Order: sequence, then structure tokens, then C-alpha cells
Amino acid sequence: MTLTDLRYFVTLARLRHFGRSAEACHVSQPTLSVALRKLESEWGVRLFERRRQELLLSAAGERLLAAAERVLTAADELQSLVLENDELALPLRLGCIFTIAPFLLPSLVASLRTRTPGLTLMIEENYTAVLLERLQQGELDAIIIADAQERPGLRTHSLYREDFYALLPGQHSAATHSSLSAADLDAEEILLLGEGHCLRDQVLIACPAWKDADAQRHLPSGSSLQTLRHMVALGMGVTLAPATALPSLLAQDDALVARPLHPTSGRVVSLVHRQPPSRPLALHSLLAQLRALQLAGTHAP
Repeated sequence: MTLTDLRYFVTLARLRHFGRSAEACHVSQPTLSVALRKLESEWGVRLFERRRQELLLSAAGERLLAAAERVLTAADELQSLVLENDELALPLRLGCIFTIAPFLLPSLVASLRTRTPGLTLMIEENYTAVLLERLQQGELDAIIIADAQERPGLRTHSLYREDFYALLPGQHSAATHSSLSAADLDAEEILLLGEGHCLRDQVLIACPAWKDADAQRHLPSGSSLQTLRHMVALGMGVTLAPATALPSLLAQDDALVARPLHPTSGRVVSLVHRQPPSRPLALHSLLAQLRALQLAGTHAP
């Protein structure tokens, strides 16, 4: 039995899915399965009940899970003590939502490589609710989300504000306008991200008529802003996109145009960590790098 085997067991017990657990552990599914069979053989128990549609912890697995979690917590604490005088020796575990990561991380990583090469990141993309839970459970050191709300036990640092732009087909009649109001888009076929994306909720707040339409019928949705971009280009409807996404969404594509909303509407992007932070020096360095970035379309929160 190794600590790695225990991490595989705990991850699978939490996610209850071999594919997602293997991805979270950065291994293949066969590797994960072999490690679990090894543990079951060594301990002489069956840890999971494998059914067609679901994966359940066995009674023995339930009993052993809490102990395994305690062992891993103690191991992490020991590792922190060993490295307490060198916070940059371990990667900082950073979570980021899907609609920020592709547009922020390239600039951040380039800046870190140039200005703070000792600070490395272990990056996870996920939904806001999942990242907040993992942060509070100590599984992430910090997260970047589109939310400036203060929460008990957490510290929020607002990084920047970015406005929303209407994304239209190039031949759309409104494409000749220099700006658009939410009312100008009321009658349009609306394209949204799927449930769970905070950007979906923020867009519905920016365009109240869309919220009513979404409540009355199922609006077309995409899994990413890039997917919505292709749907708009095909003339399936219009959507809103944050300013930092526009260079990527509009790159070398005259089938799309972006127009600002008037009055403006947007979101605040923030870095959130536990208070007090577990790795203050590393987080201070990360925050300084984030605030030094010059991202197109952003301004002070």
C-alpha cells in the first residue's frame, strides 16, 4: 500500500466514476483499476460495489474511507512542514472556471515563467460551485472565479472587471450598430452555456427578457464559448461573451462581429483563497502576477 494508492481510493470514493477519477489523478483508467484491486487484495475486503449504472462504496469501504482521508491529511501536513521554508517547492493548486481559464492562463503562465520561474501551478478547470467546495475542503490552494462575493473563512481579491459583448453573425442587421441594448436583443434566438456555468446566470441577468424565455422553454446551449461561437457563425442565434474571450472568438473570422452593450454589463473576476492562507508567500506572488497582467478588454473592478 502506498500514499498514491490511498489517493486513488479516496478520489474514486468521492467522485464515484472511474473516468473522472482517473482524470483527476492524472492516470489512465487501467492504472486506477489495478491500484484499487491491489488495495482490495492487500486489505482482504471489497471496497466498491460495481453496478451497471453506478459505483457504490461497500460497507468496508465506508469504514476505511475516513481513515484513509486522515492518513492523506497527515501526509500533506508533514510535507508542508518539510517545505515550510520554501513555499515555491510545491506547485500551487489553482482552480479556474471554464470561461476564464482559456483566456487568462496563457498570459499568466507566460508571466510566471519570465518573472517567477520558481512558482509552478497545478491547474484544475471546473464549475464555480465545485471549485469553492474543493477550496473549502483544502484540495485547492486558490481559485479564480467570476464572483466578488465575500464568504466566511475565505478571502476574495477582485482582479478586474470585463464587459459583456453581443456576439452576432456578420450579416446580422444589428451588426451595423456601434452598440446594442439588451432590448435590441429581446426578440433574438438566444444561445447560452449549459447549466452550472456562472456565465450563463450572469448573461440572463444582463438580458432579463432572455431569462423569461429560458424559463418558458429550453434554449439552445453549448458546452463552451467556442461551441457557442460556431453556433452563432452558423446563424443559429446570438449570445453574450466576456471581453477577454473576444480575441480568441473573433480571430480570423469575419463571420462574426462583437458589439458592446449599452448600458454596460459584465462580471468581476476574483482570486479566492482560505483565510488564513496555507501558503501566503506563494499566494502573494500569484496575486501580484495576476494584477500585473494587461488583459485586453479589462479595467479596474
